[in-house]
Amino acid sequence: MTQSNKDMQGTFDEASFVQRHKVEAQNMFELLDHILGRHVSFDFALDIGGGYGDHLPFVQDRIGTVIASDIIEYVKDKNFSLKDIAARSEKYGGRFD
Repeated sequence: MTQSNKDMQGTFDEASFVQRHKVEAQNMFELLDHILGRHVSFDFALDIGGGYGDHLPFVQDRIGTVIASDIIEYVKDKNFSLKDIAARSEKYGGRFD
């Protein structure tokens, strides 16, 4: 492992992390709008492989109900907190309902 990788290990840039998820959600909707030729919204969506749900705050404006599922049981993770995810996302413009 290089020194720069060692230096990066253990650091967490919250703003970049949230921004990356926000941009990924925006890119998904731009692609869908382009493919379908119109601005689209959905009543329901299933997020397979949704992890901790960090994309959810940035899709809820265009999807009525989203269910996030993952093979890993994140809710058993002692560090998992929906309140923390919601607070972090809302701090950067997301909405977590």
